[in-house]
Amino acid sequence: MLAVKFVALSVLGVSFSPIEAAQIAGTWEGTLLSKGESLSAGFDLDVKGDGVTGAGFVGGWGYSTVSDGRVDGDHVWLAVIRRFGGDEPGVRLEFRGTLTEKSLILRSADPADYQLTLRLLESEVRGPLRVSALPNDLEGSWRARFTGRIGDRPKMIGRATFDFRIEDGRLTGVAHLDNWPGDCPITESMIEHGRISFTATGLRPSSGGIPVLHFVGEIHADGLKLAMVFSSRAAPVPMDVTGQ
Repeated sequence: MLAVKFVALSVLGVSFSPIEAAQIAGTWEGTLLSKGESLSAGFDLDVKGDGVTGAGFVGGWGYSTVSDGRVDGDHVWLAVIRRFGGDEPGVRLEFRGTLTEKSLILRSADPADYQLTLRLLESEVRGPLRVSALPNDLEGSWRARFTGRIGDRPKMIGRATFDFRIEDGRLTGVAHLDNWPGDCPITESMIEHGRISFTATGLRPSSGGIPVLHFVGEIHADGLKLAMVFSSRAAPVPMDVTGQ
């Protein structure tokens, strides 16, 4: 697997207006292509004044600091340091590309020919709130898709699905949360006026004890909008949850 890390984005000139720069703020996800190999990639980007900052991610190699960048209309220029591990200084890669309201396409200027194709990450659950929803309405299998910042997500949970069941009129079942914490029975559920909350408790302890995750959100006509909280110190992780 190609070992690629984003370590920094450096200024290639700063001469853009806050309105143009604001278009790049948000979380972008997609792929990095190189010589037929495809890796998952993403950015959490922020705009502060006339600078673009945040964090970058490629193919499971971790996060790195994003500092600065240049946006001029729909044109984007970025410089990235690709590191191979150890004490090596890394290789500077320059990217240029185009920005639209929903897509960011970048290509490296060097012979390595890396191409990044990214989409702005947004919630796709937009239907009206189901204020009269009952537990029986949710019975079945559901798939989650993270909609929040990459850096806020628990690193051990890349995928999440839910098998909702009904017992004595209450919502129960199992949250399947990747290899760890794994299969977590659902308890303490509440559904009222289109709002939902429940707890998923892992069966496999870690050095920090038994994993307990809390979910809270809304029931919409086309799915659920949930926020997952893994610990009291963690930021809520938003997700779309739709029926399979």
